[in-house]
Amino acid sequence: MIHPLHRSWFEWHDLPVDRITIMERGVTVDVRPFNDDADRYEQATLSLLGADAIEFDVGGKLSLKDLGNFEITDFDVEELAPGRITGSLGILCGNAGYWTVRITNALWQLEPPSHLTRQPVPDA
Repeated sequence: MIHPLHRSWFEWHDLPVDRITIMERGVTVDVRPFNDDADRYEQATLSLLGADAIEFDVGGKLSLKDLGNFEITDFDVEELAPGRITGSLGILCGNAGYWTVRITNALWQLEPPSHLTRQPVPDA
């Protein structure tokens, strides 16, 4: 069964990352998927909250330039309980490193919700 996160109008690959926030409740990732129809970047925020466990594998020595050049390389999840996912998120850090965020039994949310399905572009 394909998880709803993998049915969004954009792919979780070569996906620019604006910000990664680690907080007491979990992790949020702000991404910029490109909307081919509108010829512009959109914004979306993935929240992974209330997890049983979160694991970070951080590799590489990053320069300030690398910190501005993150992208999602892969996102593999499965839903083991309704509304909760377990899996991993791969992040390429410029040309200098690779991070993996593993989550176990996290609540997930993708905002804005309208981006879960492709919206038609209005005629100009």
